[in-house]
Amino acid sequence: MAVAGKRKLRRPEKADANRKGLFQAAAYVVGKHGYSNASIGRITERCGLAQGTFYLYFDSRQDLFDQLLPAVGEEMIAYVSKAVHGSRDYFDVERRGLSAFFDYLTKNTGFFRILYESDSVSPEATRTHYENLARKYLKVLERARAEHQIRALTDVERDVLIYVLMGARDYLYRNLVLRGGADETRRNEIVDAFVSILRKGIGPEQTTP
Repeated sequence: MAVAGKRKLRRPEKADANRKGLFQAAAYVVGKHGYSNASIGRITERCGLAQGTFYLYFDSRQDLFDQLLPAVGEEMIAYVSKAVHGSRDYFDVERRGLSAFFDYLTKNTGFFRILYESDSVSPEATRTHYENLARKYLKVLERARAEHQIRALTDVERDVLIYVLMGARDYLYRNLVLRGGADETRRNEIVDAFVSILRKGIGPEQTTP
């Protein structure tokens, strides 16, 4: 009996696969070598495409850079969102979310280089990335606020909290997990401490009988 060969991709599927491959290759190259050394040749070689194919999907190297961080950021958001699905409450979301964030960065070591160098290479990409993150945080906090899982916050307090949480995650990973060489036990302690502080700060107010 003949073994069926690999299904040939249709044109739209192939286009999607090529575009995704270019993003993945660019993320690897930029994460390892930086934007300045991420040539089109290096990127296409990484994903096994001809240099001419690159221009079917992007107008220029800068066009790719303008889209790279938002694309990588959406991948990270999807990874974390999958991990927090089915959480019991807001604080369980934060617990699972921070653990998943640490996991994602451990698997994608070039993420921070893509993020921080983007600020000078493509400020618009950086702005889009943080706006995408902020919208996700806003949705989670608004639901928690509506369900009284957290104390009442003004809109300004909520918006400030969103960026406090963003910054905390980044610096916890970079300083305590990555540079601190945290093992799994230590990582869990960091997550527990983070959630404990958060609960004490914005946990629902206790009503006295």
